[in-house]
Amino acid sequence: MHGQDTLSVTPAFNPTTPIKFDTPIELTLNRALKADEGLIAVMIGTSDVTSLFITNGTRLIYSPTLLPLPLGEQQIVVYLIGTDNAWRELNRIQIHVVKEVPASNQTVTQQNETPLVKVSAETPVDGATAIPDNGNATTSTPIQSTPSTAAPTDAIAETSKPTASPDQPGKGKFGFEKWEWIPSLTLGIKSQPAQFNFPDSTRPTERATFADGTLQFSQRTEMNRGWFGAQTSFDFAGSSFQPEALRFGTLGKRAPQLDLSSYLIQLKLARAKVDIGHTSMGSSRHLISAFSSRGITVTLPITKRFDVSVGALNGTNVVGYGNFFGLARDKHQLQSVTLGVELLPARPGGLRLEFSGINSYIQALNNFSQGAVNDVERSRGGSVRLIATDKSGRLKFEGGFTRSQYRNPADPLLYQGTNTLAVPFLTRNARYAEVTIEV
Repeated sequence: MHGQDTLSVTPAFNPTTPIKFDTPIELTLNRALKADEGLIAVMIGTSDVTSLFITNGTRLIYSPTLLPLPLGEQQIVVYLIGTDNAWRELNRIQIHVVKEVPASNQTVTQQNETPLVKVSAETPVDGATAIPDNGNATTSTPIQSTPSTAAPTDAIAETSKPTASPDQPGKGKFGFEKWEWIPSLTLGIKSQPAQFNFPDSTRPTERATFADGTLQFSQRTEMNRGWFGAQTSFDFAGSSFQPEALRFGTLGKRAPQLDLSSYLIQLKLARAKVDIGHTSMGSSRHLISAFSSRGITVTLPITKRFDVSVGALNGTNVVGYGNFFGLARDKHQLQSVTLGVELLPARPGGLRLEFSGINSYIQALNNFSQGAVNDVERSRGGSVRLIATDKSGRLKFEGGFTRSQYRNPADPLLYQGTNTLAVPFLTRNARYAEVTIEV
């Protein structure tokens, strides 16, 4: 079948123009999807973003509020997944995502070299001859450039009034240029209304039948005004069954049944960026690489050539309202600093050098969802990392050198008075180099 019966999808925007990373994307189907045809899947780059699209009839709308579009050249690929799990490509759209869309250079062209005003047939302007009314109420007459000391006419004064630009940002809610609040609530019920056991002696004495309620609540906010910007996300989880509380493993019956599972506050202060909450830090492969926990990180571009990033995170993952910033224990932290040098400031990332250092002190504490016997660890180290790419981005080089020191201090709670051989003080080096070519 062809024509209208063949499913197709087209973009509701111009893919040849650059798109800002926070611009919504809309795709249009030529007809509604039939129930026996399957499902629509959408990929942006290497990410499956199908669940982030909102379907409204024949419209597929992607809002990048929670997950901004990746920068650079990207491909949007739309598939039809048939009932036999066969994937058929419907369209492949090439887009260019940028941080800021360049200002338009369009100029307003005039129809005539001299401005035109409408005058009545009885009132000549600047000596122009009045034209009798032959059915036309007014006529357009060019204004002559003759010297005059008289005050300008009302028509000329009207054309010289400044008009407000539609591109000027206005103040919105609470004085912010942009203000968004997106709450989300999910309620669930887990129930086992009946249970049959044979023989009856095997029937459990507790919770043979049950009905539990679960709750997940999240809220996202985004606000911008001038040099200040903020994005926040808070996630809460709860259960009516006490042993399913987030911190039941550490607090037991004192664990709150509704608890804070994660949060992140991202602040933009002019050129500086501050992350508070569950975040990650580190880009050194053998020293610290994308370590995630609760804490604070700060990134500050000093000049076009130099930037610095510092951070301090809790040694293990935590949940709940206690230790809100993740820095309550000064001897249970990872502290890191990175100095970046752009050797080619005109092409950021073309040739970049990074110097990183770390100081960590980890106590014998578990993650909130981990059950293990840990011991105390201390580590310090530094690394150098070099990144280079060509102008096309197809040829990439990355190499680095790391030197790290490790100590395993004696832990009397772990040794329990036994004669245990101490772990020696260790210092190790690591190096790597890799070249990637995209064909």
